[in-house]
Amino acid sequence: MAVQAAGVAALESWAEWTPHNVETFRERRDAAVAAFRAAGFPCQTPKAAMYLWCSLPKGIASRAFADMLLDEEGLVILPGSSLGAGGEGFFRVSFVTSPERLREAATRAGRVLKRLTQSAA
Repeated sequence: MAVQAAGVAALESWAEWTPHNVETFRERRDAAVAAFRAAGFPCQTPKAAMYLWCSLPKGIASRAFADMLLDEEGLVILPGSSLGAGGEGFFRVSFVTSPERLREAATRAGRVLKRLTQSAA
């Protein structure tokens, strides 16, 4: 019964919290897209997801990139390979933090990308 009561409350109050949540995630999405593009990562603007899916240059494995980000920059991302073979060459960034932190994450990821691409050249 408690779950049903919670469901009824959510259905009756959606108009109070949904618009704010939608705007919050739109702001985070737009900040992440702009920042990761500026840092050198091609990405599409998601229409309905709570995360950004970025591509990596050919020859950079998503797991190795994720490990370097964690080790060198203290940044956690989801390597695309964690989602199966089709995800290789991509990584995922969640929008569960502020635009400022998303911009900082893009800066850190861009530093690692720059080091990787300079060492490959």
